[in-house]
Amino acid sequence: MLSGRDYKLRVDGDYVYTEWVNLPTQLQTTTAFMRSELKKDEDKWVGKMRTYLPYGFKSSYADFWTTGQRIGTENVNWCTVEAQFEIDKITETRIEGRSLNPKSFDAKKCRPGKLEWKSFTWIPK
Repeated sequence: MLSGRDYKLRVDGDYVYTEWVNLPTQLQTTTAFMRSELKKDEDKWVGKMRTYLPYGFKSSYADFWTTGQRIGTENVNWCTVEAQFEIDKITETRIEGRSLNPKSFDAKKCRPGKLEWKSFTWIPK
């Protein structure tokens, strides 16, 4: 799999469901997830990917004045993010599609920056 992650894919009629499995060790005992639900739309499946993942950031000068936190302190925000997601091709040997991914991410506000389409290829085990 080119994404470096293991996904479980389930096709149920006109719907496709995916879920990130085999989370990294540090996330296995948390509520982290990455899932998608897609519906058949002509020759592809279209839907949204939803994630709940931790994002790290360092406190800033403004944080020092508003919270008293030392500048550069490591922090983690758990963020819920939704993004457009498409699968164009499903065969026994390949799953191909694309998703809207942020070029940057503001972990403090849990907001993605400018989004761009990025293609992916999954290779079933």
